[in-house]
Amino acid sequence: MTVQLCEQVQTDWFRTRAELLGEVRTDGPLTWLRDPDGISLMFPERLPADDLARGCRWASSVGLSIGVWLGLRADSRPLAAAGFERG
Repeated sequence: MTVQLCEQVQTDWFRTRAELLGEVRTDGPLTWLRDPDGISLMFPERLPADDLARGCRWASSVGLSIGVWLGLRADSRPLAAAGFERG
């Protein structure tokens, strides 16, 4: 099994949960998946600051935290600039 396949399986699972229990939002290259446990951003390839900021405002407005799953090649600097921490 490849890393890419593992990422796809994880994304499919989170997306299915969001479709059944919450909401799926797409903003630019980012797809936000909301379920009862929070909001997830699954393996984004790019993290444009404006799109990231809109997602953060949405999460704040509904009182949910955001979890971001990053691939091996993802640049995490935009997340750090937006106040995210590894964890």
